[in-house]
Formats: sequence, structure tokens, C-alpha cells
Amino acid sequence: MTTLDPAALPARPAARLIVLDASDRVLLFCFCHSAGPLAGSNFWATPGGALMPDESWRDAAARELREETGLAGLAIGPELGERSFAMPLPDGTWVRAEERFYLVRTTHTEIRHDGWSEAERSIMQEHRWWSADALATAHNERFPRTLPELLAAAARVR
Repeated sequence: MTTLDPAALPARPAARLIVLDASDRVLLFCFCHSAGPLAGSNFWATPGGALMPDESWRDAAARELREETGLAGLAIGPELGERSFAMPLPDGTWVRAEERFYLVRTTHTEIRHDGWSEAERSIMQEHRWWSADALATAHNERFPRTLPELLAAAARVR
């Protein structure tokens, strides 16, 4: 088996969001892949996505928040963490994902899907607001795996 060197892969910078409601529940989307190299994989992940050309990380975070949740006009809080890893895209292309996680707090929990792309509509099957207790006892695969640490960092920001 060949091991991929992330440094040799094309970079895919992405702004991701740790969206917390008034009860400190975190918003996650269920990604269910039914085709391509990721077929059969189901996992929960934070909202967010790739930066557009010449877009800043914070601008991408605000755009992704608006597109994936319908929540607009919210402050993009501090960066809580980052990670870099090799990742397959749904078309089978491997990239070096470079993700930065930003805190967003909201009192609105109604999510709109009208900003979703066709690709998002095909794989993002549901959303849920997760409490820390529910996350601790759930058996679902979640990304990032460092979500508990990111939530702890968010708790220190008031």
C-alpha cells in the first residue's frame, strides 16, 4: 500500500466553523456518501468549506456559514485551532486539507439549506445540535477528532 505524503499534495485551504447555540450545543452535519471513492462512509462534521481564490479565511468562514446554515450577519469569532492532513475528495482526487476552525455563537437554531450546492444536497443528509454529553456518549464518527479540544477552547472564549 502506498502512503501519501501530504506535503506533496495540492493544498485545499478550508474555513470550518464551531457553531454554538445559547446552550453551548455544537452544530454538526451528517455526510453520507453513496457514490465514488467515499461510497458507504457516513460521518458528522462541522460546517465549512474551501476558500475561493483571493478570499481570506474569515471571509470564507462568513460565506460558508451563510451558505450552509442560512445564518448571516453573525460575528466570526477567534480561530480555535487548525489541522492539515491528506484527504480524498468525492471525485477521488487527493488533496492536503488545511483547515482552520472559527468560533461562531448564535441564538438561532433554525438551519436553511437554500444556499447548498448540488454536491452538498447529495451528501449532507441531516444536521443536529449536539451537547457535550451527547458527543461524549455517541458512537457516530465525527470530524475533526479534536472536536472536544476545540469545544474546550470555545468555552474559554466569552
